[in-house]
Amino acid sequence: MVSRIAREAIHCLGVWGYTLLMAIVCPCLLCTSRYRPVRFGGTVDLAGARWASALDPPKPLKRKRIDIRSRQQATQPENCAFLHKLPLELRLAIYEQLLGGRQVRMFLSDDGKGGHRHIVNSRSFPQHAAQYTRQTPEPKSLSIALLRVCRQIYVETHGLLFSDNIFDVFSIELDTIMRCGLGTRISAPYIRRLRVHHWYRIFNPEEIFNARPATLAPMFSQISAMKGLTSVSFVFTELRAYNAATKREALDLEFVLKSTWIRQLLAIRLPSLKEVGINLVVRGVPEQELPLRILDYPEWKTLEKLVNELMVGEAAQERYSRFLAQGPTAILS
Repeated sequence: MVSRIAREAIHCLGVWGYTLLMAIVCPCLLCTSRYRPVRFGGTVDLAGARWASALDPPKPLKRKRIDIRSRQQATQPENCAFLHKLPLELRLAIYEQLLGGRQVRMFLSDDGKGGHRHIVNSRSFPQHAAQYTRQTPEPKSLSIALLRVCRQIYVETHGLLFSDNIFDVFSIELDTIMRCGLGTRISAPYIRRLRVHHWYRIFNPEEIFNARPATLAPMFSQISAMKGLTSVSFVFTELRAYNAATKREALDLEFVLKSTWIRQLLAIRLPSLKEVGINLVVRGVPEQELPLRILDYPEWKTLEKLVNELMVGEAAQERYSRFLAQGPTAILS
């Protein structure tokens, strides 16, 4: 009798112990890195993006905002030496040191409070910092609190904050970041330089070029709203699971020029645009992300050249019209 009671007690203890163990272990498993977005260089990997999509998006910025430039301005105190005695040229030089000359990596992350909502986050680094290394460069923070000092300083610095920095974003996050972080109406007219990251699996960049129009439209719509944009660069990152040198198949230029990606890109007509870059990066080497030498892949170099001819310069509109009328053969011949 005693032995049977003992066996039942041990069995119950085992069941409850197993239940308690699972209750402790399961939440820990959900917090491991393989379920979280893996971020590097302002981008997020594809598996992480799928997991992160389960979170609610950030709250959009309010559409009705006070136009601080048009409202009545209070009289500045005459004893403010910075505003009244220092020339505007010197003030702008100070502002550039505090707010400009950086690459600003914008990305989405969880709110860090155990909630289920994304927030727009950022990190800033010197513009000359290496772009594609695993070693995070030394940060160089933006002194954006300066914009809250007074109305006059806000008016003098607001445009500089966006025009004197390179904004680095992941393609699927650009629309959300503009609507919920930077503000399309607030920042888009002032942004001059933009770097957009696309990630694709090895041997298959076509999965980006041939994406559904609805997937690409929000990104290109935001880019088209940047009326002062002078330089935009698209970074195609090849994801690898090994380090062996791999022979790549030649890129089918005619296919790419017919693709949704190119059609939506070329539809952006910005008179201020001076440069369109297409950069190739391989991810998977243990030491660093190595830029692929674009000269080794003539079809990519040709693609970059054709895109610039169709988007940059006085003759770009004429070439683009001919491209629409005759197709890729008009510019490939």
